[in-house]
Amino acid sequence: MICSDTYLCVCQVSGAGLNLQSVASVVQQTTERLCRIKQEVNELRSKQQNQILQQQEYCKLFQERLLKVPTTLLEQRTMWGVILFGIKILLLQSCQITVLHNI
Repeated sequence: MICSDTYLCVCQVSGAGLNLQSVASVVQQTTERLCRIKQEVNELRSKQQNQILQQQEYCKLFQERLLKVPTTLLEQRTMWGVILFGIKILLLQSCQITVLHNI
């Protein structure tokens, strides 16, 4: 599309009967515009690559946290299992003491 625009500009300038200096000026302006566009594209690409790297790092950290969840849940389940087992033992001992006390 830009090449088409450049071609049209050169054709219009040439068709108007202007001199070679005018054509060179149009080509130079177009080249400068293309250089600015190229620089903008490179800056946008760099920003995008930085964003991708940040997102990858975030995903990595989040994945590590998610991988720890089952271990944490298992540890908590085990802990609660031990606590409940302890409570059952205390209740059984309490019942035995009550029964022995009533005898």
